[in-house]
Parts: sequence; C-alpha cells; structure tokens
Amino acid sequence: MRWLFGSWILLVGPALVSAAPVFPGGILDTTGRTAYVRSGEGIAAIDLARGDIVWHRREAQVPLLVAGERLYAVALNPANKLSILAFDLASKAENVFQTEVTDFPRWVSTLDQPGKEFRFRWVREQRMLTMTWHAQARSNAGPAKVATGRVTIDLESGRVKAEAPRAETPETLGTTAEVPRQFERLTVRWHAHRGGQLMAAVLEELPGSKAGDRKQRFVLRTWGSRSGKVAESKEMLRGQQLTLLTDLDEKYLWIRDAGNNGGPKSPESLPAGAWTVFSGVDGSEVARVPWVPGATSATLIGRRAYQLAISGRRLTAEGKPVARHTLHAFDLDTGKRVWSCALGE
Repeated sequence: MRWLFGSWILLVGPALVSAAPVFPGGILDTTGRTAYVRSGEGIAAIDLARGDIVWHRREAQVPLLVAGERLYAVALNPANKLSILAFDLASKAENVFQTEVTDFPRWVSTLDQPGKEFRFRWVREQRMLTMTWHAQARSNAGPAKVATGRVTIDLESGRVKAEAPRAETPETLGTTAEVPRQFERLTVRWHAHRGGQLMAAVLEELPGSKAGDRKQRFVLRTWGSRSGKVAESKEMLRGQQLTLLTDLDEKYLWIRDAGNNGGPKSPESLPAGAWTVFSGVDGSEVARVPWVPGATSATLIGRRAYQLAISGRRLTAEGKPVARHTLHAFDLDTGKRVWSCALGE
C-alpha cells in the first residue's frame, strides 16, 4: 500500500505486486533501466545508465505505476479535482487517455495549499486501480473539515467510478497504530515487523555523552512479536550526531554522523560524514555512499546508489520560486559519483 501527498513526493509502504519498484522521487520501469520521477512541473523519464532525461511531460506530476507499455500518473490541481493519465512508453510517452476525477467536496484542493491537505492510497487488481483518498481543510474560524472517498479507474479505458464522499471527524483521519510497549523509553527512528519479529533502529546516548560532546550509537533491536522478549541486538554505528534515512523499500537503513561534515577532499573522494548503509534484516553493513547535502530519499539498485537532494530554489518559466531537486548516482564499488541530473530545469 502506498500513501501519496500533494507535496513534492512521498512514497511510503512496501511495493505492491505488479507495481513498479519505488525510486527516489518516483518509480522504476519494469526493466530497471529507466526511472520516472517528479520533475518540478511534470514527470521526467531518466536513463539510469547515463543520467540523461529521455523525455519530459508536464501534464502530470505523480507517477503511479508501470503496466505493460503504459505509465500511469496523477495530475493534482489547486481546485477540487485531479486527473488520471496513461502514457504510451513505446512512443515516448504519447498520451493514451486523461480522465478527470471531480467527485470531491468544494473545499478540497488535491494540490496542497496553506491550511489544506490531500492524500491518497491505491491498489491495483488486474485492470482496475482503486484509489482511496482523504482530504482535510483547517480554519481559524471553526473545526477542520475532513472527508474521505474511493475512486475506481479502468486502466484500459480510463473509465471512472466514484463513491460519494463521506464526511469524517479530524480524529479519524490517518489514525495511527498503538505504539508497541517495547518502545517505551526508547528513541525509535524506524521499526518493522518481519518473520514473526518486531525490529527497530534505536538511537542511544552513550555514557559520558553531554552537551558539546555527544556520544551516540544506533542499535538494531529485535523482539519476538508474540513473546515480546528481546531476541537480538546489533550495534550499527557510533557518532556525535547520528541521523537515519530509510531506504524507500525499507530493506536498508542509511546512517551517517551529521556532526562529522568535513566535506569532500575532491569531487570524487568519499567525504567525511558519508552514509553507511545497513541491512534492515540483520544490521550488517552493506555499502558506503558519499553524502549529498540535502538528501531526502535514497535507494540501492544493483551496484549503484541513488540519492534525491534539495538544494536552494529556482524560478519556473512563470517566475515562481520552487525547490531545486537533483538526482545523484554513485558507483558502490568505487564510491565515485557516476552522474547528477537536475530535475525541472
């Protein structure tokens, strides 16, 4: 299941059967050679071998999945509507269909606006895509407005069937699961259930740690899901200011010491404060990857690492300032940067 928000990009949750694997800022195609990522005001297809933008389409912003020779995507809108689009990948993304979804309350904005939030999750079953959405609008004059609904799209024809929206109380929107009792008094930065076990990346302060001289470590702790007893603990990294970034498919944990930012000695060298990538299964070290300032998401594919980073702002053709996003590829064997691709330039 995936949750997507109307901001730059958030893709969380495990990849679905028959869905393309997640990638920083977007998804991979079925061959693993091309990524479709959000690119400022649209979607860009990036050749992962060279880092070149193969094509760019402005009609949609959120790539959803690849099925056969089609890429399906969503176009968000500051008004109460969105569009589902299908692109033919065999013809450099020729538009196959564009379906408008307008069964939202008047106050909804599918593109995030101040005081308004829109998010949705989707699942594919054969030729049907089912989208469940939640919207919220906050106001200083009264209680927040909250609504939810469901839309089903035929991936072949683009035909839409929508259920009537339902009003909800703000408390029912995105209700979170109860925090496991094992996490009491622990600083948990990531957790998952795997193979009958509860696992967590726990940040711990070491003896002698104090202001100005912090001493920390990240430990992968494991409990039996039924017994609740500690099964295993493995220290992953020590440092002064440790930070963790979870790989998009949650297979790996990227950890670095943000208190050790000496910077690269040369454009090709491994900088101080680099990422050390650990297995989310047993805590073993998998790779070391140079740190890119502003990195917001990352993943490992084969013998390469990819990071999506935000660095400053740029102006669109209309003069609107937007965040500058750059995708970086690194060779895991050499530690060198293979290419960088500026998105939305």
